[in-house]
Amino acid sequence: MKERLRDLQIQASTSLDPHPADVFELYKEDLQRQIHEIFAPALQNSIFYKAL
Repeated sequence: MKERLRDLQIQASTSLDPHPADVFELYKEDLQRQIHEIFAPALQNSIFYKAL
């Protein structure tokens, strides 16, 4: 059963088009910008930011 599920997982991952890793690479910069925008207010209010 374990081997069968592993084979199905491998088969499903190879049939993805585009592959999730490729999609991540395409949108990596955009995701980094969004994360920075979300956490920037918290960083500016932290004691570490004020110490710099």
